[in-house]
Amino acid sequence: MRVFTNVNPTAPRVWTTKGDILSVLQRYADQVGVSSPVALAQGPFGKFYSALSRGLGSLTGLATTAIDTSPYDRAMLRLHNFMKHTPAFQSDEVGHEELSFPPFSTWLVFTDAISHACIRGQFAFVDTFVIPRENGPAGSAPWQLLERGGAVRAAQPRA
Repeated sequence: MRVFTNVNPTAPRVWTTKGDILSVLQRYADQVGVSSPVALAQGPFGKFYSALSRGLGSLTGLATTAIDTSPYDRAMLRLHNFMKHTPAFQSDEVGHEELSFPPFSTWLVFTDAISHACIRGQFAFVDTFVIPRENGPAGSAPWQLLERGGAVRAAQPRA
């Protein structure tokens, strides 16, 4: 969960969304490459890679996150890059909505659960709070949707 505050004294911060992650995955999972179940559990090689990157990060002073990500982070990054770099996605009006946050307003967002992008504005404070899996929404958390990618695809509305 993230908490944002627009600290710009004169201008709003404007976001755009195409809806919740389930809706986006139902329409675009095939194109993103997550229509099949995504293995989010890290195997032996993944654990070795993470340990190696943590070690290298501590030796070089680089943040570990700069060189290592989890399988979940990699899948969400694919989705993020798809939304950011795909003109057909950006021009699709389905689910499109703009949200405007006036100066000095504060808002809370489960950012993994909704597609979003800041399209105008500057100067915001942000803080991130990690919510344990067991306290999240049962069955509809983004990691659960990715783990059962086939189920997400099967739930796609019929044309």
